[in-house]
Amino acid sequence: MKVSYCPNCAQETGFQRKLGFGTFFAVILTGGLWLLALPFYPKRCNICGNDSPQAEAPPPLPLSSPVPLLDSEKKCPACAEIINLEAVKCRFCGETFDPETVARQVAVVKEEIAAMQAAGRRRCPFCGQWDVVTAVQPDGGLGPWCPHCQRPAKVK
Repeated sequence: MKVSYCPNCAQETGFQRKLGFGTFFAVILTGGLWLLALPFYPKRCNICGNDSPQAEAPPPLPLSSPVPLLDSEKKCPACAEIINLEAVKCRFCGETFDPETVARQVAVVKEEIAAMQAAGRRRCPFCGQWDVVTAVQPDGGLGPWCPHCQRPAKVK
């Protein structure tokens, strides 16, 4: 099954033709001729069940691009593993960090988040970029859109 992006439920999912009792009775009443109409049935999203134009999924990030870190994460300078921002000791390699330096890092991150939110900027829940804008969605309505992910930036 091909995985595609559903703009209605904002998730990557599969699409299948759904057959119900109406189709069953139509096949019986027409002596099986109705089976010729099945390829023309619209494909529906497996999650939300709505008819949807099968928009292709946003392109995957290239392998050379860094994985976006959450606000609560940092990379250990010794082993390069992702650890909690407030960690004083790396759980992978045992490297210890100065508690004062960690406290300053946490304060800087919190200030940056507060400044972005005070400026009215919104963050994409998928890629972590702060460039979410209000735009026309694939379903025709207005909503949050991430220009980096090229998809709606809403979380259900």
